[in-house]
Amino acid sequence: MTQDDSERRRETGWEVGSGEWEANNRMEVEQILIDLPSCNPRKERDVLACGDLLTALPWRTVYLVLSATTKEIEMQQTLAALGTFDLTGLIITKLDECETIGNVINAAWRSRLPLAYFTFGPRLVEDLQPAHISNLTEILFER
Repeated sequence: MTQDDSERRRETGWEVGSGEWEANNRMEVEQILIDLPSCNPRKERDVLACGDLLTALPWRTVYLVLSATTKEIEMQQTLAALGTFDLTGLIITKLDECETIGNVINAAWRSRLPLAYFTFGPRLVEDLQPAHISNLTEILFER
């Protein structure tokens, strides 16, 4: 963890300490987004570590973030590996970089998870917007 990462976590009220998340500051907010450390769904050690972090947050709502540029088979493998974490929905990023979205539709259909949020730009938090059917129809029919 870099100095900047540590400072950012303190500013947002979260700090990682010995594998557990601890609230440093209590504040009234609608949502807190926690970007977990990189989790390779093909490495059991990473999946177990991710599970340990998620169980430390019993009040959590977990969205799986998938890039729209990811191959369909890789999306399915990721969903199979991480689907045990009681996922609430999917956040799809990089929709601005896609010509087709069949992989996204198939991932949502097969997982039975709702598409919750989309991003159409390089900044995840700033470009995050609630998923809406008009976004998908624009990609499908207006490009």
